[in-house]
Amino acid sequence: MFLTTASVDVALRLERSMESRAYSDIMFGLLNKIYHVKYLTLSENTLRVLTHASVYCFPTFHNLTVLELLFDTPSCWTLLRHILARSPNLQSLVFPNGLVGMSSSGSSFSWSPSELVPECLFSHLKIIEIREILGNNEELLLLKYLLEYGRSLRRISIDVPKYAKIRKELVKLRRGSKTCKLDLIF
Repeated sequence: MFLTTASVDVALRLERSMESRAYSDIMFGLLNKIYHVKYLTLSENTLRVLTHASVYCFPTFHNLTVLELLFDTPSCWTLLRHILARSPNLQSLVFPNGLVGMSSSGSSFSWSPSELVPECLFSHLKIIEIREILGNNEELLLLKYLLEYGRSLRRISIDVPKYAKIRKELVKLRRGSKTCKLDLIF
């Protein structure tokens, strides 16, 4: 019997007592042992540790259908394209802390997609949930990418603050899926 659900959250105190790259290698070793999960949650701390790796060596998550990423720093964005590329059957992508995270309000990040669009965007990703966006241009670039290449998307749900000017731009974004419904929650 295989593990079907995993939530990975690490202690940062341990990271401080080890070299960052060694700690991230241990984390990648753990991920390589749970590659068969269907539901995976990666905490803020886990993502932060993984960003210190010299090489991102994610396993291929063939069974993964639901991925929850708790971003809290702009550096976590470097991992997103690698995770998506290694999750060919992903159906649901959830950002409970929003796209940037609550602790990094005002921080800037840079979304740089890979040249090859991940298979999951073309064929399987149906739902994207984003609990809150700040309304900055970088978030808009990522959303544009996900909507444009998400050919199987059925729904994208975004909590949009009242003050965010991004609402009008979100509605105008071109969608790769003709059946994609954009739910903006205020």
